[in-house]
Amino acid sequence: MASLSSVDGLRTAALVSPVVAFAVTAAAVPLSIKVARRFGVLDAPTARSSHTVPTPRLGGMAVVAGAVVGLGAALALAPDALRSTTDATDPGVVLVVAALLLAAIGLADDLVRGIPVTVRLVGQALVGFGVVAPWVLGLHPRPATVGSAALAASAAVGLIAFVNVFNFMDGVDGISAAVATVMGLHLALLGVADEHAALVVAGLAVAGAAAGFLPRNLRPATVFLGDGGSYFLGGWLAVGGVVAVGLGTPPVAVLAVTLPYLADTSTTLVDRIRRGEDWRASHQEHAYQRLVLAGWSHRRVAALLAGLTAACGLAGVASLEAPPAGQGLALVAAAALSGGYVVLSRRSLTAGARHLDDVAPGVTASD
Repeated sequence: MASLSSVDGLRTAALVSPVVAFAVTAAAVPLSIKVARRFGVLDAPTARSSHTVPTPRLGGMAVVAGAVVGLGAALALAPDALRSTTDATDPGVVLVVAALLLAAIGLADDLVRGIPVTVRLVGQALVGFGVVAPWVLGLHPRPATVGSAALAASAAVGLIAFVNVFNFMDGVDGISAAVATVMGLHLALLGVADEHAALVVAGLAVAGAAAGFLPRNLRPATVFLGDGGSYFLGGWLAVGGVVAVGLGTPPVAVLAVTLPYLADTSTTLVDRIRRGEDWRASHQEHAYQRLVLAGWSHRRVAALLAGLTAACGLAGVASLEAPPAGQGLALVAAAALSGGYVVLSRRSLTAGARHLDDVAPGVTASD
């Protein structure tokens, strides 16, 4: 795989890629809003929504355009940046194909509301096992061993899981774009630290695209990512993580940045399943939603998650050269931060509900 020192023009590509991605996304967002309004692709508010007016939900298509064009700009300047030196397909091809296929699944749900969860999961599984798993297998000598097959299957399952986690967490204005920007920069930092050009250009392209979407998605948001956008971002970042581990980056350094999202989603699902509730149904029980119900602004919640994600990502980057004990310590630190965020959300909601009851008995935190 190409290293930073072996790729001509990479410095220029690293500067141009996020700028192009940002500009393309920012320019395409107004078009996505017009198309969504023209065809009625609007997210109507419900009793459990965090918005109060019908909002266009095709903004993710602008992010798709920005990330892909930004990556293309990088490859035009540094064509060897994503070239594989193994039997595996070039990682850029796998990343873009997987992310676009996932975006198509999400877009279909945006356009035809109510596609069953099982159908979407099957589509995601086809992408994971049909696109990502073969790439992981290609990194290992043929024929495939039990170990390499297990790694490939784990990569596919991890992709499916993170795409849905990212989608679950896309519930307040600005949160997904802010966190995706941080995660993209984290991927680029891993690439710089480990001398992997592929991670640098992939991370900067998606960071630029997410940042280009953020201004129009801040409270009050004029456009949403939609499932197409959240599936795309989750898929791009997940495949980027798979590529990083495949290139030799320690898994802890990759995993640490995802822990705030994983902690929020996993604790919420466990609580709902334990109570016998339908985990697929809409709700307001995520940690970030609890904070909003407790009185936090959308921007404050998005900033908290972005900052927490950045802190966990930096812990992961710091562990790159550490021995196993140091890597374990970094993971524990990231897990502690993430767990603290979940605890904070529950205590904040309890305190907020008590305050409302003191002021106006019978009023709930969601009012």
